[in-house]
Amino acid sequence: MSVEAKVAEVLPQYEVVLNAGSRAGVQVGWLATIWRTVDVEDPDGGGLIGRVRRPKIRMQVTEVQENVAVAESIEFYSSGLDVFLGSARPARERRMVRTGPVGGGVNVEQVAVVRIGDEATLVAPPEPEKAKPKG
Repeated sequence: MSVEAKVAEVLPQYEVVLNAGSRAGVQVGWLATIWRTVDVEDPDGGGLIGRVRRPKIRMQVTEVQENVAVAESIEFYSSGLDVFLGSARPARERRMVRTGPVGGGVNVEQVAVVRIGDEATLVAPPEPEKAKPKG
């Protein structure tokens, strides 16, 4: 099961509020992907020819109310575009920045710009695999 939602508010400490809650079936522990949506224009001036969605950040739901869910960041899908656009961002969005080790113990800054109105998809976490009996 999945639920489509949008970012309703951006909170400090790597959290967002999504406009879907228990009424839509969302539960604590669900995973949310916030999407970067790009409208693709025809380079020959023919208008909009498509729309592409790519993951921006993955979050986990930590609190659920009837119509909203709060989620905190757990994984970034960083791109240089976010860093480039960060200096011109309006007040209703936040750059979520974390520094963490990557292969070889090297620290890397991860950035995701999250805006009010960004699309999100919420899904239940995968079921843990059951141990197979030895036989």
